[in-house]
Amino acid sequence: MVNSEVSIFQILLFVVQWGIAVFLLFVQLAVILFLSDLEQDFINPIDFCRRINKWMTPELYVALSTGVLGLLARDWAGLALIYIPLCVIHGLRIRSRRVLFDPTTVIVQFGPSRKASFVRVVIYLIAFFFALFRVVSSLLVLLIPHAMLDHAMPPVF
Repeated sequence: MVNSEVSIFQILLFVVQWGIAVFLLFVQLAVILFLSDLEQDFINPIDFCRRINKWMTPELYVALSTGVLGLLARDWAGLALIYIPLCVIHGLRIRSRRVLFDPTTVIVQFGPSRKASFVRVVIYLIAFFFALFRVVSSLLVLLIPHAMLDHAMPPVF
């Protein structure tokens, strides 16, 4: 038996989560590109911080909102695998007050900042593909007749 308990509201929440993952992925890729510019001395630390810090706080709140959307969509697998670890990572950033880049210490903390950005890119990529999978699978469950799905699957003994 296929899970036929998919609503339009859940599909809309999955689409919003996918859009959020796209936004977060672009923000982190911009951070990595600006970090490489900073490493090569194409940009000075003050300009780097001015350009990147305006995206750090929105990234934080948008990433934390994905957990709330996962709760609303009753997406327990996504919560356990992606959104709760993501909220923990951002909660640790808030707790240690490492949300914004500081122009006086950005050169010293370059290595850890770059590693943290790559970790967030990997998590956002996983969230992107997971949300895309949830959208497509939910649409298939909603659009394909359930009797057709029940006959296509062999019985489980």
